[in-house]
Amino acid sequence: MSILILNSIPHYRNPYEKHLKELGEELIVLTAEKHKEGFEVGDFAYVESFENYDHSGSIEKRALELYDQYQYHTILADYEFDIYRAAELRELLNLKGGQTVSSSQVYRNKVLMKERVQRHGIKVPTFQEIKSPLDLILFVKEHGYPIVIKPIDGAGSMETLVIHNETELNSFLSDGIPHHIMAESFIKGDLYHVDGFVYNGEIIFLCASKYLQFPIEYSNTSYTGGYVLPPNQTLAKRLTEETRKVVEALETPLHTSIHAEWFHTEDDQIIFCEIASRAGGGRIKETVEYTFGFNVYEAANRAKCNLPIQLPPEKEIDTIYGRILMMSKEGTFLSPPDSPSPVPVVLEEIIGKKGKHYDGPYNCTDAIAAFVVDGKTENEVVDKLMAISKWFENGARWE
Repeated sequence: MSILILNSIPHYRNPYEKHLKELGEELIVLTAEKHKEGFEVGDFAYVESFENYDHSGSIEKRALELYDQYQYHTILADYEFDIYRAAELRELLNLKGGQTVSSSQVYRNKVLMKERVQRHGIKVPTFQEIKSPLDLILFVKEHGYPIVIKPIDGAGSMETLVIHNETELNSFLSDGIPHHIMAESFIKGDLYHVDGFVYNGEIIFLCASKYLQFPIEYSNTSYTGGYVLPPNQTLAKRLTEETRKVVEALETPLHTSIHAEWFHTEDDQIIFCEIASRAGGGRIKETVEYTFGFNVYEAANRAKCNLPIQLPPEKEIDTIYGRILMMSKEGTFLSPPDSPSPVPVVLEEIIGKKGKHYDGPYNCTDAIAAFVVDGKTENEVVDKLMAISKWFENGARWE
C-alpha cells in the first residue's frame, strides 16, 4: 500500500512522514527541486525532484510510471499548481477519494469560480475572460480605469498587474495579450483572507485575517504579510459567514483546507476576490496554528488518508499573531541584519542563502526572511511587524 505526494512546500513546514506515521505505508514524493531538502530516502520509499515544477509535464509522466510500480491508492496535493494535476491523475487511474476534476476546475479557474458564486448572490467585481485585444479594450471602455489583469488559473499574485491609465494599457497591448487571462474592475479598500477546514463535508474551522497590503504589490515593496483578526470582531464574523456561503456554493471536496480572499470597501461592502482548495501560504499556517492550536497541513494530510484528526480546541483567544515576509531582491544576498530584532518574535526564519544571487521575488511568498509576532491587539501586532520591516530593510546587506 502506498501514497503519492505531489509537493512544492518546504518539508519542515509539512512533514508528511510524521503526520502519516501510523499508516505504515510507503510514501512516494515528487517535489520541486527547491524544496527537496528534508525528504530523506529513509523516511520515504521514493523521492524525485524537478526543476520548473509548476509547469513541467514530467511530473505527470513520472506519476504514471510510479503507479505501475507502486499501485498507490491516494494522491496528496496541497500546492495550487498541483490541485488540477492531482485531480486529473486520480480520474485517469480511477482512484477513489480526493478532489475531482470538476471540483478542481471550479476552485482553480477564477472565471468559473466567480460565475458560480455570483449565481448564489455573492458580490464579485465586474470581470471578464480576455481572449483578444478587443476584449480588453472594450472592457476598459465600459468600466474605466483602474483594472486588474490576472491569469485565470494563477496563484501567489504571479503575473497579476493593475492598469491605471491609457499609457499602461498601450504598453500592455504592445507586448501582446497573454493566453488564459481575465480582467476585473479594481476594488478600492482593504484585502482580507479567511482560512479554514472542511472535514467530512462540513466546515469545522474558519478564521479571518487582514493583509498588511495587497499581495499584488509584492514586486514593488519590501514586504508582504498580515495578521489574524480577533474571532469575536464583527468584520471577522461577516467574512467567515461569507466564506461559508462560497464553500457551500462550490463543488467542495469532502476533506480540504480552504483559503479565501475578500475585499472590504470604504462603504462597508464585502466583495469576493477568490478562493483556493488548499492552505494559505506565506506563513499563514503558522499564524493560524499559534492562534488556534490547529495545524491545517496535518489535518489535511490525515483526513485525506482516512486518519482521525485533532479538532480545533475550543478556547478563548486573548493573543493574536501576525506574520511578515521580507521579499527577495535582485542582487546577491550577503547577510541579514547584525543586530537582533527590535521587538520580540515568536518565529524567525532566515531563508536567504548568504552569497546567493537572487532575481527578485517570484511571487508574493518568495521571501528572504519570515517572522511571526504576537500581541493583544491589532495595533500592537502591526506596530511590531512594521518595526521588523524597517529593521530588516535597513540592516540586511546586498550587493
